[in-house]
Amino acid sequence: MPVSFRILPEHNLVLVTYTGIAGIAESIEKMAECSRHPDFRPWMRHCVDLSAVTGHEHDFVGFFALQAKGIEMFPQTADMLLLFIAPTRIGQELANMARRTWEGLDRVSVQIAQDEAAALSMLGIPLERLAELGQAAD
Repeated sequence: MPVSFRILPEHNLVLVTYTGIAGIAESIEKMAECSRHPDFRPWMRHCVDLSAVTGHEHDFVGFFALQAKGIEMFPQTADMLLLFIAPTRIGQELANMARRTWEGLDRVSVQIAQDEAAALSMLGIPLERLAELGQAAD
């Protein structure tokens, strides 16, 4: 499946990884699965790695529906950080599309990092690679 997630409670973080073609139905399915996970908390930060995305569905109505589902599934008691790792043109396109959908809303802060090290620095995690983060959680 081209989208997966890992909850890292010790970092107050949900790490989402996309590979291949990013699809809306799969994203909604994984969001629902994540929201039901016993380690999930509504105030967790989300880091979305788009490094391995090769394309995405061009369904803008579906994309807005995905964002609406996110609000429904992840009710926030405080501002939510949504951080995208987007080193490629396709990843940047997706991250910027997401940023535009949240513009004007105080509820979500969308940030975009060019690489893993920058994203981890923005999260205040003193590591260089996401793989290290996974090892630290094991």
